Amino acid sequence: MDQPVRSRANFPGEEGHRHAWRELARAIAARRETVGEHPTAPAPERVGELNIIGSGIETVGFMLGDEELLRAADKVFFCVADPATIVWLKRIRPDAYDLYVLYDDSKPRYVTYMQMAESMLHFVREGKRVVCVFYGHPGVFVLSTHRAIMIARREGHRAVMRPAVSALDCLCADLGVDPCHPGMQTHEATDMLVRQRKPDTSLHVVLWQVGLIGEMGFRRQGYINRNFSMLVDYLQAAYGADYPITHYVASRYPTIAPLVEQYRLADLHDPAVQIRITGLSTFYLAPRDAVTADYAMVEQLGLLKPGQRLKVPEGALREIGHYDVREMKAFDDFARFDVPADYQWQAETGAADFLIELRQDIELQHRYASDPVAALQDSRFDALSPSERKLLASRDAGGIQVAAKGIQRQAGSNQPLLLMLLRDRAACTDLVRRGKAGHAGMRDWLARYAARHEVSFDHARLRVDLANLRRHVLLPWTGVYAARERQLSIAIFANSHGNGGQLYVNGAPVRAFGYRRGVLEWRAGGGNRCNGFLRFDIGAAGRRIIGQIWDATDPRPAMQFFEAPEVDPDRKHLAAYVNRFRDGAAAGELDGHYRLTVSGPGARRQLDLQLEGGVVSLGGRELRLPHEEAGRLTWSDDEAELDEGELTFLCNPFSGLAEFHGRVGQRGAAPAACYGARTGTQVRPADPPQTVLPPWLFEHLTAMYARQAAVAPPFLWQKWEKLHLTNRVVNNLAAHSPGAKAA
Repeated sequence: MDQPVRSRANFPGEEGHRHAWRELARAIAARRETVGEHPTAPAPERVGELNIIGSGIETVGFMLGDEELLRAADKVFFCVADPATIVWLKRIRPDAYDLYVLYDDSKPRYVTYMQMAESMLHFVREGKRVVCVFYGHPGVFVLSTHRAIMIARREGHRAVMRPAVSALDCLCADLGVDPCHPGMQTHEATDMLVRQRKPDTSLHVVLWQVGLIGEMGFRRQGYINRNFSMLVDYLQAAYGADYPITHYVASRYPTIAPLVEQYRLADLHDPAVQIRITGLSTFYLAPRDAVTADYAMVEQLGLLKPGQRLKVPEGALREIGHYDVREMKAFDDFARFDVPADYQWQAETGAADFLIELRQDIELQHRYASDPVAALQDSRFDALSPSERKLLASRDAGGIQVAAKGIQRQAGSNQPLLLMLLRDRAACTDLVRRGKAGHAGMRDWLARYAARHEVSFDHARLRVDLANLRRHVLLPWTGVYAARERQLSIAIFANSHGNGGQLYVNGAPVRAFGYRRGVLEWRAGGGNRCNGFLRFDIGAAGRRIIGQIWDATDPRPAMQFFEAPEVDPDRKHLAAYVNRFRDGAAAGELDGHYRLTVSGPGARRQLDLQLEGGVVSLGGRELRLPHEEAGRLTWSDDEAELDEGELTFLCNPFSGLAEFHGRVGQRGAAPAACYGARTGTQVRPADPPQTVLPPWLFEHLTAMYARQAAVAPPFLWQKWEKLHLTNRVVNNLAAHSPGAKAA
């Protein structure tokens, strides 16, 4: 004969539990006149805390840290079906209240659910920490938990529901169901019948509480389920009598298989089958009907290539077990596989150590919530770096992620090098030549370049650091973009220091724009005629903008995102036009009035420059012995305000006016850079260059130049052309960093 198991010394007794419930019930009843819906009620004198957690489906299926939460609570309630979990819970908290006492065969379940909510709230209203455990996921098919959370928050208390494993999670795992493909529909079975909800036969369909159709009460001995055949008839009307249905009950105990039984719908009318359906039963119906994609929507989303036809699905579910051509490509890729350069290895970090402790230390959680700086002073976290402390103290999820991953210690190791290369056309041109001969020597070249400019270089992180740079700095996106079908142009000329610069939409300037985390945004007003929200992307075809631009008087469109690929600056035609003075300017072609600007720290100044029939005047004084040849002007004059100068003249392709850049010498000072442009009202070339740029885009660029010429440096085409080249070179470098696939 089996001997009874001796209870542990601290295991609770039944009579003590009954007594505790009697006292609690009277206390809750006495509160009747003080509760209600008071949206303007004053804040509570003592703020309570409600944490609702789930025990999962299998025995003791709690989440990491839940045990500490239970131990630290002032009061604990539970509503759990698994006896082993109840025993485990009572050993930890002998004083826990079992909410199952509130079920009664003579009581409507709705009343029970209201009592469960009030039981949880009672001690919260006294300012205590309350933890309540529910079977499975505490928010799936549970009314009382959601009600308690809502009321607690409404009354000014802290209330949190923590996720756990639900029966649906188990069903997806045991039956091999992916809710995403083709989609999933779930119904409470009685509600589906009452409201005549139609099951979608093209989706996975899950039906809950099929063992108590139309039952509003509770039966400890199980439900008779006399209305079950009504559910079967309803399903047969949708699927047919012979369609298969799966009867499922998740496993509650380790090593014990779940109950998975498949029947025809017609078989469910058999009393011998019906008796197997219980209050724990769930039904699953696989998708029956394949749905063809909508051609117009697929085309609108850009998912069809020109001339491509929609593939008609062969069945409602995709076939995932084939070894066909597409599947065998995985083996081909493995043959040349290497870990990608942008894969981020997770090293140990002090911030990660802090988060692991935080997950399991309830007191630390409270300190971190109320005073994060003080919580981080705990001696356990002495190894935290200043940047980790700052990010963790921010309590910003993104900042915490950065700290835990250690990105703040790594990001930007190549950033100065990348910015330097983006600004260095000569270096990138050299790299293009080297790239044509192969990539073997490029790493050594980069190392020497970085050493010469005294910046760091980490070849393995080039791709990652470039991605971070693009996300936070606008310079890598400098260029011209066009949505040709809308005749929409966007021109970006970022400065070399950060996210400022110039922005034009259809040739009109945009003011007060901001670039943050990969998004370029501005608002109408202050001179802006429109709003804009632009995101950037880069792929094999180059850079592109995806976004929205809408008028000041219009609401933001819900859809209508446009795509604007980058535009090639047409070097073939425009470079020759820009440099046409090098072949020798026609007599008098450069004659005219110019504004010369000397740039540089502490040296900025402007002077008038006049060229007329071989005579050159600077600042109103004629220069001695100037020399003009092949688009270059030089002089050396000890008496001039700028005693030396060397200027190179270029032709602006959008205005036809001459521009120049060069260096000038000033007495007692180092040579300084200078630039300038011919003054005048001409806004388009008298002899416009040949170009493959669309006429409407050329008009936008011409308007852009006319607007900016008086307030900004010239050479917009040259900046566009330069950044177009340097970006392609830098992107190619990153694509050929270790582990990256060839571009």
